[in-house]
Amino acid sequence: MKLWVLSDLHRTDLFGFEPPADFDVLVVAGDVTDGDVEKSIWTVARLAAGREAIFVPGNHEFWGDAVCDVIERGRASGAKHGLHFLECDTVEIGGVKFAGCTMWEADPAAGFRSTSADPVDIGGPGVLSRRAKPADIRRLHERAVEFLTATAADVVITHHEPTPDLISRVSRIHPPHLWVFGHAHSWADLSIGPTHLVRNPAGYAGEVTGYDLQLVVEIPEPAPVLTP
Repeated sequence: MKLWVLSDLHRTDLFGFEPPADFDVLVVAGDVTDGDVEKSIWTVARLAAGREAIFVPGNHEFWGDAVCDVIERGRASGAKHGLHFLECDTVEIGGVKFAGCTMWEADPAAGFRSTSADPVDIGGPGVLSRRAKPADIRRLHERAVEFLTATAADVVITHHEPTPDLISRVSRIHPPHLWVFGHAHSWADLSIGPTHLVRNPAGYAGEVTGYDLQLVVEIPEPAPVLTP
């Protein structure tokens, strides 16, 4: 299976974003727009041009809104545009299982000292909507880690970068072939154990990130099950 991998477009103007000639699934690891998840999904669907697409929201998609509301609208918009919106969700395409979530803070050792860079709200049933505090962000992160460590998937997609410890914990269950991530605006391609990790951020217009717009990562498709 051939995956076209992108993140951090930070734009809806797709001038020059020509898709690769040959790919099966477009995977975008968040941060397409600031505070407009529907427009992010619409943009990703335009890029996919009718092919399968997966979108995991970045922290920018949540700006200025309540986390639960963004997730609800993201799932509805994904269904409308025929796109797989993953936030602690899984989807299987062609026998390949994908798991995705924002994951928020990349490193809990950072202490979650501030949410000033992420002006998001917390709300929901019985909860008055208010600006998220560090403890709220920590809970979102812990929920994502719990999901990832309890899920066996061939491809994992997170917006924030996974730590080696998290990759090791996930690998004890089922080592993913590929882990796609974003957030930082610098290209990355490495392996930890059997897992290939890729970040391919477009970045802000004019920003030099080292990304490859035509990057396609191929992963093995599951062998067919032979019946007697």
